[in-house]
Amino acid sequence: MIPVLDLRAGRAVLARGGRRDTYAPVRSLLVAGGAGGGGDPLALARAYRDILDCDEWYVADLDALAGGPVQRALLGALAGLRGRLLVDAAVATPERARELVADGAARVAVGLETLPSFDALAAVARAIGPKRVVFSLDLRDGAPLAEAAVSGTPLAPGPSSCWISRGWAADAAWTPCWWRRCGAPTPTWTSSPAAGSRRRASSNASPTLGSTEPW
Repeated sequence: MIPVLDLRAGRAVLARGGRRDTYAPVRSLLVAGGAGGGGDPLALARAYRDILDCDEWYVADLDALAGGPVQRALLGALAGLRGRLLVDAAVATPERARELVADGAARVAVGLETLPSFDALAAVARAIGPKRVVFSLDLRDGAPLAEAAVSGTPLAPGPSSCWISRGWAADAAWTPCWWRRCGAPTPTWTSSPAAGSRRRASSNASPTLGSTEPW
């Protein structure tokens, strides 16, 4: 399991239904006083590490994904907690990827939602190394979430390739899930009626699941 930290304006928020303007601060029983307030990303990260024994966290910078600046100071503070950060912050260029690695990201996510081309994905992989790059297949109601058709040559999965799939169903009560698979063979599409979205899955292995649902 990879716990999730969705960051907006310095706070950890609960992602529901993919409508980012409605996200409220996370309230978690893992954090003292969390039921009455919450949203402290550092406190949540410490709880993930110390209570759940999870030393890798998926960190989505919602400000950056919306076109704003990366929350670099906060990312640096999270990296200082001895966790491995998988950072999703609108990475579309080698420069952004290098900045995130310099800020403490162990790996960066390149999401379909903000990807201009598959050639850009290849450039990022060349810049920081393929083992540091995770491709995020972003979906909404089962359909790829992209501003326009993505051009370029898709990358063939290799022995060190990693990818995840994010999906939001129409039901706002369903929270997004991140499927992660490393070293996957050529993936096939499978359907999940319960989640209301398609996910890419290997035919001979099961991915690892992480969820944003608070404890």
